[in-house]
Amino acid sequence: MPARNPVAPLLGALGALEGWLRSEALDHVYIGGLAVALVGRPRITQDIDGIVLLGGMSIREALRRARRAGLSPRLPDAAGFAEKSRVLLLRHDGTGVPIDLSIGFLPFEEEAVRRARTMRAKGLEIPVATPEDLVVLKAIAGRPRDIVDIEGLIAANPGIDRKRIRSVTAAFADLLEAPEVLESLDRWLEAPRPKKAPRRKVPPKG
Repeated sequence: MPARNPVAPLLGALGALEGWLRSEALDHVYIGGLAVALVGRPRITQDIDGIVLLGGMSIREALRRARRAGLSPRLPDAAGFAEKSRVLLLRHDGTGVPIDLSIGFLPFEEEAVRRARTMRAKGLEIPVATPEDLVVLKAIAGRPRDIVDIEGLIAANPGIDRKRIRSVTAAFADLLEAPEVLESLDRWLEAPRPKKAPRRKVPPKG
């Protein structure tokens, strides 16, 4: 019996989610572990995170239409929760994969959607947050997993725009009255950059 592909459920859920968002013409961008795996260091993730701009669609209408597309709420009062937290908690009916969609309303979130890169994930073309915007989001969250992701994103993207990262994170740190967020970020940004391995010289033939 062939081994079960551990990535298959995630791809199934991603396909359903992307299909729904496109059918509704809802601008969005993927963040979280999926995005980090595509633009940073590969890593395993079992859920999907994104930012969606609902435009004129209400939260209750978005949940109703999502359910029709096979994406059910994870809470009995998902609309009430979303109105307070600005997060749609969904689950793909076919695979059980959890999906967290932040309802974008901050200027940074709208900008992250506009700046998204189109990338391929096993045949699917999806909008993925830039390395800079992912680092900002990870710095604000500040969990141990986020710190590992930040290190991987910086290492995998040596030309990353450190100035933008610091400027945007500084604004959030000031808004949240959390100077430690910026202090931690500075330590990561000031870490020595990996040196490029010297190219091996190939002796001429003859």
